[in-house]
Amino acid sequence: MAFEKIRGTYDLLPEDSLFFYTLKKEIEKIFELSGFNYVESSLLQPVEIFKRSIGSESDIVKKEMFEVVSNSQSIVLKAEETAPLMAGLSEKKILESSVFNKFFYFTKVFRHERPQKGRLREFYQYGCEYIGDFNKYMDGEVIELGENILKHFNVSHSLHINSIGCNICRKPYLENLKDYLRKEKDNLCVDCKRRVETNPLRVFDCKNEKCKKVTSAGPKILDNLCDDCKKDFEDLKDFLNKNGIDFIVDPDIVRGLDYYEKSVFEFVETGGKLGSQSTLIGGGRYRYKKDEIFKKEITGVGFAGGVERLVLSISEDVKEKFLDSSSLDIFIVHFGGETFKKGLEIIKILRENGVKSDISLNEGRINKLLSLASKKKAKYVIIIGEDELAKGKISLKNMKTSLQKEIILNLEDLLKEIKNGE
Repeated sequence: MAFEKIRGTYDLLPEDSLFFYTLKKEIEKIFELSGFNYVESSLLQPVEIFKRSIGSESDIVKKEMFEVVSNSQSIVLKAEETAPLMAGLSEKKILESSVFNKFFYFTKVFRHERPQKGRLREFYQYGCEYIGDFNKYMDGEVIELGENILKHFNVSHSLHINSIGCNICRKPYLENLKDYLRKEKDNLCVDCKRRVETNPLRVFDCKNEKCKKVTSAGPKILDNLCDDCKKDFEDLKDFLNKNGIDFIVDPDIVRGLDYYEKSVFEFVETGGKLGSQSTLIGGGRYRYKKDEIFKKEITGVGFAGGVERLVLSISEDVKEKFLDSSSLDIFIVHFGGETFKKGLEIIKILRENGVKSDISLNEGRINKLLSLASKKKAKYVIIIGEDELAKGKISLKNMKTSLQKEIILNLEDLLKEIKNGE
């Protein structure tokens, strides 16, 4: 029987892993520059965390959870990061301190759904959470982070924003929406017919063309906001305008999970690389009510993005640029014997001084070794032959320009040559 991968999963191997690792580091740097601290929850979680936070009638809980066989409790593979992270922070009473309130993550999550382009069963998710009382500056900083990440990788995108109101204005709206959708039930897909009674906002998330036609003609939450939510949404738009962040007000953006309220947003890929799965980042404000899982009420704003979708959206020339910037600084070529020993001495010193370097373990023809250095994307090659060794020198080859020169074997001079050649 031939070995087959489980559909919707993949192994992260070279060449793909080279860019993936670079992308992860670049995203982490963007979050860290804004004072966010790295966190990550366990992959195994009690199912109750998702039922209480996302909603027992959500598609994730009803259809997309991977259950783990256990005799003692209902355990699932993590389907999203925000809820288990909030539960963990609450359990450890970390949120009761004013020291830590900005978090970011880069983690695996699992969804049992039909695999397709941009939608996998096992995938990576990156995102952030800013905990505190609602205000437009928190919204603005989190949205700006999403904007910065996509701009950093030159991804074509647009920002869509909406408000889904608060408990005061959303309840009457939902009744109005239900009444409308009940009349249109014959024009809805099977899933949305169920959602009408359990979670009508989720109908807006449906990709079915007939369902989209129904919701586009239906009542909009923006027309039913209370005065406080109206002001809140206007403040957010004012912040984005003042900070030069373009946006589209989109009344069909709802983020239909139970914990969301007020401002919600999505970054959508506009370069045609993702097809129907074009949402790159989704987020908004949320509120977790106090119960046995969440020890105190938690309010905040955050977003999550799929790493694989982001990778698909980045052009090959941009990927190449980032790979070049993170590639090997120096590859050392030798001809065995004393030249190999000298190479080992040099590489130890280089690594101690923060220079990314590697050495060929076997001697061989120079052209073959230079070809190996090129495949490893080394910026420079140090060539140590018997002649160079006798003169106390090395040959340094710039792999980009193909220029090669002999220099005295001195670390300071070597580092200067590398820096000047960049």
